[in-house]
Amino acid sequence: MKKQHICLSMLATIAAAVLVACGGNDNSGESTEVITPPAAAQVPILDSWQTALSGRYARVQETRTTFPVTKWPLATLTDTSGPSVLPTYSDVQRVRQSDGFVYIDSSGMASHPMGPWYWNVDTLFGNWPRSRGYIYKLPKVPVEVADDVRVAVGLGVQGMWVNGVPLFNQLDGASFDTALNREVQDGANGANTVRIWIRDAIPVEGPTFDASNAHQPPTGAFHYHSNPLALRLQVGDNVKWDGALGKYVEDTSKLHHSPILGWAADGYPIYGPYGYGNCSGTGSELKRMRTGFVLRDGGSGSTDLRIAGRKTIGKWAAQLHGVTTAADASGRVALPANNLGPDISTYFYLGRYNEDYEFLGDMGKVAGVDFDLDRHNGRFCVTPDFPKGTYAYFVAIDTAGKAAFPYTVGRQFRGNPQGVVVAAAAITETLTSYKDGLPTGQVAFKVTVDTPTKRVLEWASAEGASYVVESTTDGINWTILATSVGGTSPAPDPTPGGSGYFALNPLMTSYIDNRTVTTTPKYRINLPTLAANTSAAAVTTKGVITAVAPTAVTRGQTVRLEVTLSGSQPITDFDPLASIPPSAFELVTTDGLTVIATATNVVRKLTKISGDFVIPATAQASSTTAPVVAYMARVKFAVTPANAALQGEYRSVGQTTGVAATALAPGVVYTDRPVAVN
Repeated sequence: MKKQHICLSMLATIAAAVLVACGGNDNSGESTEVITPPAAAQVPILDSWQTALSGRYARVQETRTTFPVTKWPLATLTDTSGPSVLPTYSDVQRVRQSDGFVYIDSSGMASHPMGPWYWNVDTLFGNWPRSRGYIYKLPKVPVEVADDVRVAVGLGVQGMWVNGVPLFNQLDGASFDTALNREVQDGANGANTVRIWIRDAIPVEGPTFDASNAHQPPTGAFHYHSNPLALRLQVGDNVKWDGALGKYVEDTSKLHHSPILGWAADGYPIYGPYGYGNCSGTGSELKRMRTGFVLRDGGSGSTDLRIAGRKTIGKWAAQLHGVTTAADASGRVALPANNLGPDISTYFYLGRYNEDYEFLGDMGKVAGVDFDLDRHNGRFCVTPDFPKGTYAYFVAIDTAGKAAFPYTVGRQFRGNPQGVVVAAAAITETLTSYKDGLPTGQVAFKVTVDTPTKRVLEWASAEGASYVVESTTDGINWTILATSVGGTSPAPDPTPGGSGYFALNPLMTSYIDNRTVTTTPKYRINLPTLAANTSAAAVTTKGVITAVAPTAVTRGQTVRLEVTLSGSQPITDFDPLASIPPSAFELVTTDGLTVIATATNVVRKLTKISGDFVIPATAQASSTTAPVVAYMARVKFAVTPANAALQGEYRSVGQTTGVAATALAPGVVYTDRPVAVN
């Protein structure tokens, strides 16, 4: 109980602040039901994690016409991530805690079917989810920080949804470079304040999302960027499946307060779109939480960028990017010539960049009247889990149910983002287990039929698990009744909310004891033996150079070499020059140990890379052949940190033929192809 007080004690300190800081008492909403908040869960940051379905194998629907499968993809399908050759358990597998932190173990894959993914109407995306074996560390008690030192959100994992799937955000690592007059894919710089016009991942990458608003890069890191619809259906958040439309839709027919959907890296909860109209909760009607951001199209008093051009940014963006020019009376900041954005066009459409939005609070609008959520996309308020109040983020949707900017967490965290993915070996503090998922959790069962000639035992089980059932009448001597009672698998049922793959209840397994007894026995079910499965996969993807032009070069001359990459699918709407540039484009000896020539003037256009090489006039020896009559073209992609999953990343990796293992450096990936030398 002491640990519970650690989490809840801070609520009392902000209870009074909630009534003041939540920004008004707007009671107009979408429900006529008057709500009084119920009592809180024991410890929301410990109890909200989804473990009841963790005994299910993760499943992927590979195409629109196939049923979900536990191993993927078919050999005939495009594969840029490498196959998932063993089943993987889904959702959260374990919740542990220390005095100050919560540790969440998950595979990173959802218990609802994932996919299919297309990057246009009929072309498979080619990136497939893979088990990641996450351990995510979150602070139990959020620490709010001052406005001037709030941390900008970054790329990759920015929190964790309650099913153990990572929270990604509105960034894809690209931004507009005014000097170059084009977008550049600059990794982490796409998330910082150096460039002004930061590309919005949701409209750019959205065509590759599945029905749950999720996808994955070549590394296989499945994630939601915005409104996680399938998860919301699972946890009962005003969503239903529309079979006629073939998609998830909002369902406010029995509107109720959204549950906790996840936790941001700063330890504040993320709720679904619906909350109390009055942030103090009591007597409040329910409503959709309205984002404070509006597209700069001239509506709501915003600047119409289609007319004015991308020459100003909102006050919120100026603070984020460190632009010190004073804002005008409407809260807009003029930009110098070296920071102007591209004019609105079909390609550079309005809404392509984060800075295409203005914040109503900077324009004189009133929180609680004109909008509900602050520029971090949250507010101080009472919720069913926090009856004394908390700061909370909300998933933002518009009146049509479409994801609305800034989607989940705004461009800066409200609190100190201490949440981070950690390696098991890096955990130095003492942890205690709070809750285990079904594959390895203690088996609890019930006797559903109890007669002298028949007793039926039933328990929540895991797929691919084998259980041992024992009984005793004296509590000392145990008799093995069965040694291989198999875990149940769901029936093929593609309908969300149905009784099969999409069922919302745990898988149940039973054992029937038909022995005639005079004394009712006691039973125990041992921890299961699990079939081979994947708990954490190495970060690998597939890719080779499929073509080199020209295939033969002449010594002593400069030649422009062009290679074609295969096995890495471009994300739709990429600027042809905006994808991750190679760290090096080289000719090397066939053993990969000696660099013969390095390209200059390297240009990358989606699946092709070209560069100028000066071919040595004299033959050079390698460790295996002399003279060299063929080199290998090699492309390297440096990733920092090693194996990081950058959003929008486009790389061809994992092929090491012709490269000695000792030559492979952490964070660098290779692909090779012979080039003959005349």
